[in-house]
Amino acid sequence: MIIQKENVRDEVFRNERSAVPFAYLSPIGNYAYIPILKNAHSFTKQLLEKLNWKPIQDYTYNFENKKIIVAYRDPMSRWISGLTEYLHMKHFPHAELTEDVVNILSQVVVVDGHTLPQCNYLHNINTDNCMFFIVNKNYSKNLSDLLFEIHGKRIDYSSFWLNSLDDSQTKVLIRNKLKKYINTNFYRFYYKNDIELYNYILENMNERTYR
Repeated sequence: MIIQKENVRDEVFRNERSAVPFAYLSPIGNYAYIPILKNAHSFTKQLLEKLNWKPIQDYTYNFENKKIIVAYRDPMSRWISGLTEYLHMKHFPHAELTEDVVNILSQVVVVDGHTLPQCNYLHNINTDNCMFFIVNKNYSKNLSDLLFEIHGKRIDYSSFWLNSLDDSQTKVLIRNKLKKYINTNFYRFYYKNDIELYNYILENMNERTYR
């Protein structure tokens, strides 16, 4: 299956997609990693840098002969987490996050790279070339195990930052309010491709899928 991006404004895609490297290439074997913001990228980047993976910013790069590592996240969980991150960075008081405010935010949908649809980072990538890692509590171990298979050395990641394990109280309060008020109808429309790909990954799990 060839992944297609969601129909969001092109300028949003260009500005936010350029905030991270287009991909990282392994120094050993034919592996690549495509970053997606809010999908444990900061953690993954630290691991790959320890193993000398090279970042590239070539949007025309041909991945045909590469095994592509993709960290993928439940779309609804990622959107709520991404909007929480945005509001927290803007110092938005959680007490002001009323149902009316959430409804307004719902119409905006994409506010930055943390809420940009995942499929927009993976546009035109063939799923047959992908190794999907579901972002959950097992992600760090699953990725570390694969990198050990590739490099023959294990990196101690115990000091690496994994955002979902270290949330501030304010972010927790914001997230809980979003969960309480959010109307999922708009989300299913704007993240249609993300949802379809997530379901496709879960329904077609094989030796290239890590949960």
